[in-house]
Amino acid sequence: FTYDNQLSASKKACLYAYIIKNKENLESIYRDYENIMKAFTYEQLSKGSISRDMVVLYAHFIDKDKLTGKTAAQLPKVLFKYEVHVKNPWIHSVIVSHREMTNDCEYPVIGGFAYVDIYMEDYLLVFVDRLGGRYNGSVDYTITPLLDANSYIKPCYALNHENPMILMNRSERAIKYQKSDDASIDIYKQTIKLTNVCQQYRKNILKNLIDYYYDNYEGETLEKYLLKLDISLLDSDERGNIIEYYIQRSL
Repeated sequence: FTYDNQLSASKKACLYAYIIKNKENLESIYRDYENIMKAFTYEQLSKGSISRDMVVLYAHFIDKDKLTGKTAAQLPKVLFKYEVHVKNPWIHSVIVSHREMTNDCEYPVIGGFAYVDIYMEDYLLVFVDRLGGRYNGSVDYTITPLLDANSYIKPCYALNHENPMILMNRSERAIKYQKSDDASIDIYKQTIKLTNVCQQYRKNILKNLIDYYYDNYEGETLEKYLLKLDISLLDSDERGNIIEYYIQRSL
């Protein structure tokens, strides 16, 4: 710590992570510098900094049961990060595509590593070389999740309803397990406000909302979501049910 102020952020993270991992043998050092390490952790969180060392700091200092609104808004910057290790030196970036989203995200490969956001189960990795060539099945790589996202998703959402990655993750889970409780309905309502959700996924969410409000006899709200639904996206069975709703509501 004598030269602490002269260290880069990455070297500080390495030093602090070492102290945390060896806390039992370095009790006095840990105790004297705990607040410094904690302040550094939250500073790096605000910047979205990620590495294996930073993961040690985040996991140690960020208590899911004591989140603030500010931390809940910043945590998704690192919460869904995966480390992609690419062995081909010609690969300079990784594109992540989620099927339910209309936009892709591209991440640089630095020193053979890229840190990408993966927040839904159905995703595709595309590797881009220095000449712009793209590959998705012929590149040797490993991928490793970094933070325990599942521990933080619910408390983050409780304090911040607007993060797209949190919303997409939670809505996917709600659809998968056919949830229609109040919390899931609120998630659906927030998710369809996102502008970069693909039409098929938006249809699935609207269908769940429509069925919920029909079953709960909330006519005005039912009409609101019926009018948002593109009926051309429905299969024959779904279309029949929706047309019945239209007739009952005189739409």
